[in-house]
Amino acid sequence: MSAVRAHILSRDSIFIAGLRDALQGDDDLQISGASTTPAGGDETLDHLSDASPDLLLIDLELPALSGAATIAAAAADFPTVAAIALYDYESDDHVFAALEAGAAACIAKDVAPDILGPLIHRVCQGDRPIYESVMEMPNVAARLARVLSKTWVEAQPVRPVLATLTTREQNVLNQLAEGVESGDIASALEMSAAGLRVVVRSVVAKLTENRSALRIAEVCLA
Repeated sequence: MSAVRAHILSRDSIFIAGLRDALQGDDDLQISGASTTPAGGDETLDHLSDASPDLLLIDLELPALSGAATIAAAAADFPTVAAIALYDYESDDHVFAALEAGAAACIAKDVAPDILGPLIHRVCQGDRPIYESVMEMPNVAARLARVLSKTWVEAQPVRPVLATLTTREQNVLNQLAEGVESGDIASALEMSAAGLRVVVRSVVAKLTENRSALRIAEVCLA
């Protein structure tokens, strides 16, 4: 089995060096290249063509082209290249934009190597892991579940996957799909805000863990 080839995109050369050092102990992972402060979208994609990576580690704070925009552009031109978004401060909008653009995962830039390494390999195997830290960010879980629900509820071939949801989870998902606000859902179902967050995290985890069904849903709705 060949090593995973990862390419780093970040504005911070010190961060890139640290990330290289942190991951160098993984014999099944190779940093194929790194790009600092790319001048724009075309230049960023040129780097990817030269490096032929399997995965991108993208700083969400790229200076000229935002991390989310880079993820979307790379996904369009290099559909087989997965992406993990790295953030250095918690921003609902930045993280949600990255997930919406196609990032398979978002995680803080100070993540420990023993967490990031396995995460990289999971993503390269086709998983789209959503981590607890992201789900705890205000509004991200509900917004992500709302987007996912539009895919899952409408795609007939993946209805069996929805059967894995509990009755309460199905009720929450249906209301999110209809655009009901989180506070109104909690009131209608007589739940606390914290309880609703737990249910939404569970819904997102179940909908993202079955990558084959997710691909079917995406094809059905394309």
